[in-house]
This record gives sequence, structure tokens and C-alpha cells, in this order.
Amino acid sequence: MGDKADSVKVKQFKNYLLSGGEADVWYKGLAAAVRQDWDQTEAVFELKWPETVVVQKAQTDYELELAETKLSEKDLGKKESVLGREVWMHIIWADKMQKLAVGAKVDTGTMYITHARRGLPDTIKDKIPSTFANWTAFLKAVREVDIEHIRDGAEKLRKDEEKQKAVEDRIVQLTEAVRRQQQLQASPTAGIRQQMTSTSLQGPKPPSAPFNPNLFGARGGGRGNLFAGGSANRGTATNAQKVALRNSIKLLPHHPNTAAGCLEHQKQQQAWVSKYGMGAMS
Repeated sequence: MGDKADSVKVKQFKNYLLSGGEADVWYKGLAAAVRQDWDQTEAVFELKWPETVVVQKAQTDYELELAETKLSEKDLGKKESVLGREVWMHIIWADKMQKLAVGAKVDTGTMYITHARRGLPDTIKDKIPSTFANWTAFLKAVREVDIEHIRDGAEKLRKDEEKQKAVEDRIVQLTEAVRRQQQLQASPTAGIRQQMTSTSLQGPKPPSAPFNPNLFGARGGGRGNLFAGGSANRGTATNAQKVALRNSIKLLPHHPNTAAGCLEHQKQQQAWVSKYGMGAMS
């Protein structure tokens, strides 16, 4: 209500209170004499809602905050809403640093500028001089760095971080693989697993050629000395050779084609091999 007369304030004050709100209920509960006197109304209002005392920063507080406030590389190329408008993060940083420099009473000099410049991301630091006359000049240079340069720097930083993340993830994968291998080697069943890995589960290979019941025409086992006559006589046996073969066969008992007979036949074969060797001929 500004500089309006007290009589006007008394009449208009209730219109500034939220209908049904705490202050409205409080006001309606005041005595009529109080509501008709502005000085009394103002006094009881301030008693009910005393003014909050704001703690004032000391100069040293401004100096400390000035030294600790940094512009993060991750904030480059980003915006933030300030009083309803989008502002670049490096501009927000410069505005804040300007207020802190004034509060610390160093804005007209160069104190802390070198420290603040060293804390800037390289994308900005590389585009501004190394020395300044005062904080105003320093922060003006920061604000004027080309935004496209900042965007390019932010994009390069993002790609570098992605590459670094990929390397770190790969290292974690390799480390995990090594850890698992060490656990397997330290396991009490490691030897068994190794043997099972090197053991073939395939059955025995079939013979290279099917068994030929014609002993006189076969080129494999059981031929004895039927082909002693040389290559020209291969596949043909003389009567004398046939007689010799029959006499040799009679030396070993013949077993019936039964499970028991086959077992006995295998014993005969094993005895032959034990006596003459695997490659011996009759």
C-alpha cells in the first residue's frame, strides 16, 4: 500500500490476506479497536510474524566460496533456467563469481584470479589470456568465449569419456575372466574336469575293411603263409597249402557260435597274441 494514509491501510489491509488462510483467520479474531488503528494492527502483525533475520556473510566467507566454486567440464555446453530464461552454465558461473568477488572485496584487483583460471576447463582456459587487470575483465573474457567452441569441446569430452568407459569395462571383463579361471584351478575337482575335457567320448573306430570269410582270398589277417608264393600267386592256394591250413585249424578247438563260444574264442585270440605278438602270422 506504499505511502497511503493509515486510514486507507486500515480499510485495505484485509484485502491483502488470503481468504480463509491463517492470516485471515487471525485478523478476524482481532479486537475491533485494534483493526481500526493501523499502528496497533502493524504491531500485532509483526509480533505474530516477526521478520526473519538473514545471516550476513563475512568477507572471509565470500573469499572461501570464491576459491571453492568451480566450473565443471560436464557442465560445458549445458543450459539452466534462471528467472525463467535459459542461460549457459559458464555464464551462470561468471555471474556468481562476480557477486562473490564483490562480497570478498577483491573485484577491483587480481587476487584469486589465477586460482580461478586454473580451475576452468581447458576448453575455456585455452581461449582466454593468462593475466587480467581485475575480476571484471577476467569474467568478461569467460562470458565471451565462442559457444560453438564450447560445444565442440563438450562433444570431444563426451567421446573421450565413452572411450575411457569402454576400456574400463573391458578391463573389468578380463579381470573377471581371470578370477573365474583362478577359481576353477583352485577347485578340488579341477583335475577331474581337466581329464573329462581331454577324454574322447567317441566309440572305437570300425575296421578299415570288412571281415572276409574266404581265408584263401583275403588280404588281411588269418592268411598265414598262403601267399608265400609271391605276388603272382596272391588269391590262389595250392593243394598242399590247403592241407597244411586244415591241419593247423584242427590244432585249436572250435567253439559254437554262442555267447560262451565267442568268449572262449576271444581267449584263444588273446593267448595267440601273448605268445606270438600282434603282427605274427601262423
